[in-house]
Amino acid sequence: MARTAGGGRALALLLVITGAAGLLASWIITIDKFKLLENPDFVPGCSLNPVVSCGNIMK
Repeated sequence: MARTAGGGRALALLLVITGAAGLLASWIITIDKFKLLENPDFVPGCSLNPVVSCGNIMK
């Protein structure tokens, strides 16, 4: 049987894994935003250093 155009199983697995990772990351950022709303002194996990900081953006 001839193969039709499209991606294979490896691509499908890659898309599922990266989609799940993106969903997890967005969930963690959402939880950090709620914690920041409750406590203005909270430091989000995505604030690594003064150059890479998402705390200022969330405020």
